[in-house]
Amino acid sequence: PTDSSTGPAATAADQPKPATGLADANRSNQLRRLARALSERGDLDRALALHRQSLALETKLDNPAGIAIQHDNIAAVLLIKGDAAKACAAWTLALAALGPAPAASGFSLKGQGTGERLRVRIRKSRQEIACLQ
Repeated sequence: PTDSSTGPAATAADQPKPATGLADANRSNQLRRLARALSERGDLDRALALHRQSLALETKLDNPAGIAIQHDNIAAVLLIKGDAAKACAAWTLALAALGPAPAASGFSLKGQGTGERLRVRIRKSRQEIACLQ
């Protein structure tokens, strides 16, 4: 007789589950929300630190949109702190994370994609404070 704990089902159950990155993504979102709340309360140094922690997680996840969003958030905090030059640098990194804009956007019933909406928002922010290209 065979022991059911040594069969194929037991082997599959004993294998470690592949990392999905879901925990890191959730943690990044929590850090981002907390950082925004701290920014609204004026605790800019702590907000900046949390945005950077979230950026590290997005980088680990290799999530270009998340990386760009965090650079955009960092730029916003730096601008509030009065450091326009560093804000411009952060926006430059955000645009770099998104990569080049598509040559032509295809028709979509949903409108622009997330990356394009983010790119437009970042470019507008850069223009408003006259960042050098």
